[in-house]
Amino acid sequence: MKNCSLRLTLMLGILLFALVATCSAEPLAKVAIFPNGDGLAEFLDTIDDSRITPVYPGEEWADSVILVVPLHDDCAVSVYRAVLDDDFRPVPDRDALIVDGPVGWGVPYWSLVPEGAPGTIVVLTDGEGKEHTWEPAFSGEDGSLITDSNFVPFDEFS
Repeated sequence: MKNCSLRLTLMLGILLFALVATCSAEPLAKVAIFPNGDGLAEFLDTIDDSRITPVYPGEEWADSVILVVPLHDDCAVSVYRAVLDDDFRPVPDRDALIVDGPVGWGVPYWSLVPEGAPGTIVVLTDGEGKEHTWEPAFSGEDGSLITDSNFVPFDEFS
């Protein structure tokens, strides 16, 4: 009985540690969106833009500039067109690179940001070579930019 109790305690400790490590992970990038490009120049004046590439021009249908800035110097940002895999999940089309930046640099690019299926996928590659993805999209509920724990709005994490 003691042995079983010890194993259970150890398993719960490991599970709790894994949960805390996952929940307390720091964001990897800050993101912002500028419909019609409005406010981008003014925004760049408020941050250190010395390591942000020039704005990548978009297709004629592009209606917003998306800015992705890694929070770690060993991360690189690449942007691909989105396609659906066999399970109808959006994935980067590796044959359709839109733009990529030098390691540690932010990337602004023009795109059409939908409320539904994403048109682009941002791939952030960390210093260990692990890829983290984000599909820029607007919420159909309140129109805000949908983010996650790895890609956070500038105003949430300064």
